[in-house]
Amino acid sequence: MNSSRKKLISLGMLVFLLILIFPKPVHSATWLFLKNISGVGLFFENRTMDKEAKKLNVENIYELSSDRLEKAKIKVYRDSQWKNQWGGAFIKIKIISSKFTGHENFAVYIDASVYRPVVVLGESINKNKGVNASSWTTGKLFSCNQEKFQTCVQMGINELLDLFINDFISVNGAN
Repeated sequence: MNSSRKKLISLGMLVFLLILIFPKPVHSATWLFLKNISGVGLFFENRTMDKEAKKLNVENIYELSSDRLEKAKIKVYRDSQWKNQWGGAFIKIKIISSKFTGHENFAVYIDASVYRPVVVLGESINKNKGVNASSWTTGKLFSCNQEKFQTCVQMGINELLDLFINDFISVNGAN
């Protein structure tokens, strides 16, 4: 048996052992931070400088995204209502785009993160602080045509929300 074949067999065995030891996806540990979320606030941030991309109808994106979450039986709180609910959290979606020089296309990056309140312990009881910490995050980089920019961005957001919905249901079960 030659050395390259031995290396290939060794690599195959290593991959097989890793699959046995770590059967879940790498990000599965973050699923635990989605446990017992009663509902989410939904916030969008359009961080685009180009005037064409700034015309993005964020209210329309909010409505379509909210409907998508509610169809999955995930409660969506309006504005900051999530703060007053036990198990409340919020999803912040950042849309960052840049127009290619001399083209009709945009490079678009969408970041979707779930934030939950946590307590940071201080030196004494009165020194504790409540903050919002990211407990689940994902992103997507893709290209959009200027003419179909709104639809293209919505499709990218839908894909990220579907990832969140699948992880949420995996942890909390379908309601």
